[in-house]
Amino acid sequence: MKNIYKFLSLATILTSFSACIDDPYEEYSVEKPQSISEYEYLKEYDVLKNYLPNDNFKLASGVSATDFVNGGTCYVLAKTNFNEVVAGNEMKYGSCVADNGTMNFVTVSDFVNLAKEANLSVFGHTLCWHAQQGQYPKTSVLGHITERKLVDRDVTDADNTNPVCTWNGGQGEFTSTAEGLHVVSHKTANFWDVQFWNSVGAKDLNPDFTYTIKVTIDSKSYQNKMNFKLGDWGGGIETQLDVILGTKTYEFQGSPASKIGNADLMLQSGFDEGEYIVKEIKVTHHENFWEGGTKVVENPYKKELITNVDSEGENTNFFANDKVSGISTGKADVFNDPTQGKCFVVHNKDVATWSWDAQFFINVDHKFTTGEKATLKMKIKADTEMDADGCQAHVGPGNYKHWAFFDSPHFTTEWKDYSSTITITADQNEVTCVAFNLSKGAPNVDDNTTGPVTPNNYYFDDIQIIVEGVTKETVEDRIPQTEKELYDTTYRALEKFISGIMTASNGYVKAWDVVNEPLSGEDKDGDGKYDLQSSKNVSEDDAKANFYWSDYLGDTYVRDAVALARKYGSATGADNLQLFVNDYNLESTWDNNQKLKDLIKWIEYWESDGVTKIDGIGSQMHISYYSDPESQKSQEDHIVEMLNLMAASGKLCRISELDMGYVDGKQFAGQTIKTTEMTLEMHKQMAEFYKFIVKKYLEIIPASQQYGICQWCPTDSPANSGWRAGEPTGLWNEQYNRKPQYAGFAEGLQNK
Repeated sequence: MKNIYKFLSLATILTSFSACIDDPYEEYSVEKPQSISEYEYLKEYDVLKNYLPNDNFKLASGVSATDFVNGGTCYVLAKTNFNEVVAGNEMKYGSCVADNGTMNFVTVSDFVNLAKEANLSVFGHTLCWHAQQGQYPKTSVLGHITERKLVDRDVTDADNTNPVCTWNGGQGEFTSTAEGLHVVSHKTANFWDVQFWNSVGAKDLNPDFTYTIKVTIDSKSYQNKMNFKLGDWGGGIETQLDVILGTKTYEFQGSPASKIGNADLMLQSGFDEGEYIVKEIKVTHHENFWEGGTKVVENPYKKELITNVDSEGENTNFFANDKVSGISTGKADVFNDPTQGKCFVVHNKDVATWSWDAQFFINVDHKFTTGEKATLKMKIKADTEMDADGCQAHVGPGNYKHWAFFDSPHFTTEWKDYSSTITITADQNEVTCVAFNLSKGAPNVDDNTTGPVTPNNYYFDDIQIIVEGVTKETVEDRIPQTEKELYDTTYRALEKFISGIMTASNGYVKAWDVVNEPLSGEDKDGDGKYDLQSSKNVSEDDAKANFYWSDYLGDTYVRDAVALARKYGSATGADNLQLFVNDYNLESTWDNNQKLKDLIKWIEYWESDGVTKIDGIGSQMHISYYSDPESQKSQEDHIVEMLNLMAASGKLCRISELDMGYVDGKQFAGQTIKTTEMTLEMHKQMAEFYKFIVKKYLEIIPASQQYGICQWCPTDSPANSGWRAGEPTGLWNEQYNRKPQYAGFAEGLQNK
């Protein structure tokens, strides 16, 4: 059965902002509450913003920026009851960046401008967050560091105010201006006699890459030709384009026939008289892939094979055949030399039968491969000056494979440096051990030499083997970038977004969540504080769905975000920004507020550089009232502890996303109650909880640290919502009627 009762019409709302949003005016048909009379007292309350504890207190409403810009009840509700608004999604990365990397801040600008007209401040949410910008495709400009086949790299340093690095005038006239490079071209014998170029940063052009060149030109002439070339005087990618009157971005693509080093972008315009302003230049490249998404790449490497390069450490790589010591391919003896210290010694006795009866082995955990370049360095000496009788290649000590390896050394009675560099042959392929023949004078079957065997002691120290080569491997999706390339590209993407949204905000937004939800809920690395969110400590699905800035910028990524926010905020007139780190579960009962305690530790760490300044802490507080008294009491105690910890931090304190549901039963074991199942008594219990939270905030947080409170869901959540669907989250119901929760919130603001 439906009952009729009265509400304020939308037309009246739009013309009378001072009125209550649910004053009676026009009839609407809605479900009747348990008793209309039980709700009559709600009309006695003023609009919320008239209960603010001080002039600086920000009482914010979370809104859909799109709905707000469209006007109507969302706009009126915010303007009437609050003095600040926060966009739920429209100021986040995922809402402003398209799949192809282009950024659109039109909604942001419209939202900020309308809020300004309504005398509402805007809290910016958020500049840096891991969610709503998945690994692919939403990262766009970051996509190349994930599993995407196309790779964009901006290889110029161009921007609108300094679009070039090096220019050559030839027979033209060139002037740098704020708009770009002003070029006056003349008709010349050769079109390249009027040319200007942009160095592409000494980048090599690779025939395996497709390059895209974009040049924005404002032409003052009706039509002219211009020759575009990426490469050098010998070759590259080249095309001629018609440049028309007005501003246009010209684009062409291509791959060089062969590799070109130190490439330049040349624009040559000596075809005719003309006048232009070159505004912007951008060169990107895409990696070409063979059919099926795979290709073979060459991966150069250089590595040191011996880790204990002298005999001071553990003897793990050095062996000997030594008749005096009775060693047969056993560990080499260590000798304490008076000048060199500990070294290896091999004894040669005059009873040797063959030249390899005394040998020194260097065994490595590497199979030498045909074509590799290998270098052996060491210090050597002997008791008697003597040549070694060759160097063999073995597969492990004593497992002979080939008669030749590194150069045969000459020993003197003084320590000297030995060095030999060779290219591994097919005969030496897959050997792992160097063997020096030290029984000089004994028969050698390889060269049939013989002679007197001279007893001797040979000494070896500071041994090092370095191998260099190229591996060929098949890659399916991409060529991995270096760690620095990953950092630089990720930083540029963050910078591009922050500069764009700051420009769109036009200096009006003075406070931001500079970083959102940085902390995980556990300390896996054992450093005494919760780890940062990372693809390494989340589920496989989350790792694919999200982009974790700390994976590429490190644990100081918050410093980067803060520095960029202040830089581009200042550039748009928003000096002295108030920057918050915002997170959830700071009031957590299960870990006794440990997440907040560790967030404070992290803030201290980020600020320890003496430059970074974080102004405030935001606690989201997406909470529920528990009908179980024990659970509810524990929750209230931990909210009080949270507020005490926030106050003790000395930072501005903000309740950033307050909304509330209702759970019948114990925490973690109760049943979430939907709005349709709520009783008046349940609503009043929630109202008391709202009052408790707001009062405790005002009691515990010093006035100088009170930034304010944001009611995240002004109205109850619709049944089809993506956030707490069908729950009684609001101070108003879906028909914009005040609920008992409104009264509790208002009384909390009055500290009643």
